[in-house]
Amino acid sequence: MPAPLRLDADVIVVGSGPGGATAARDLARGGRRVLLLERGADHRPRPWYGTYLGAMLYTDRASLLFTKEGLNIVRPLMLGGATSMFCGCASPPPAWLQERYRVDIEAEVAETIEELEIAPLPAEHLGKASSRIAEAAQALGQEWQPQAKFMRPARGPGFECGARCMLGCRCGAKWSAAEYVDEAVADGAELRTHARVNRALIEDGHVGGVEGQLGRRPFLARARTVVLAAGGIGTPRILQASGLAEAGVGMTMDATVMVYGFSKEKSIGREPPMT
Repeated sequence: MPAPLRLDADVIVVGSGPGGATAARDLARGGRRVLLLERGADHRPRPWYGTYLGAMLYTDRASLLFTKEGLNIVRPLMLGGATSMFCGCASPPPAWLQERYRVDIEAEVAETIEELEIAPLPAEHLGKASSRIAEAAQALGQEWQPQAKFMRPARGPGFECGARCMLGCRCGAKWSAAEYVDEAVADGAELRTHARVNRALIEDGHVGGVEGQLGRRPFLARARTVVLAAGGIGTPRILQASGLAEAGVGMTMDATVMVYGFSKEKSIGREPPMT
């Protein structure tokens, strides 16, 4: 076995999804030496990005990951995490979040909406099929409105959206946390992809770093602060391996039901996905 690669930083951030990327960007902007560790790779420059073949390459178990109850879990392992494979639909935090848990993030939410220009798509970019479904629901007395999106059609060389954009946006209109990673790196953060973190190092009751595999080579990274942002599956498994046996017992996730149908416009699969 080769000798472990040794790394050090002020802060280690594990995971490059929305949580890890945001933390890494803000810490790097604040002058901290940040080491950002991502288990997957940056697939954005690859020809398979945003294709069904690509989705099989950069998801856990080729998207054939199931719970004991049979629920299919699509878990992207790539730069940007789950934001690289999502519909880009936005919804404000519910009021009960603040009432029940005393979590007040209204200022941060407003800042994010302004920075990312989160808003419903312009009328000319709304899908015909999803619009017909909304009109049918409205005719039945239901209040259906276009949902806000993490998507700016004016960005990039040209807006070319179909349902496949859920697999990875190739035209650059849809935001992903990988953009925050790019900004963190520009501000001095060190990014290591193909870095699988096995456990946190606990010494005298305090974290001292992490260890794992960087490709096929073992590594040992030291820092006084470690931010675990490896997702709802990855973070609990790291915590369990670090001695916190009850971490992740029970799981919360956003269950998604796909609705398909026939439309005379024949636009299914060729318009922005909505939820």
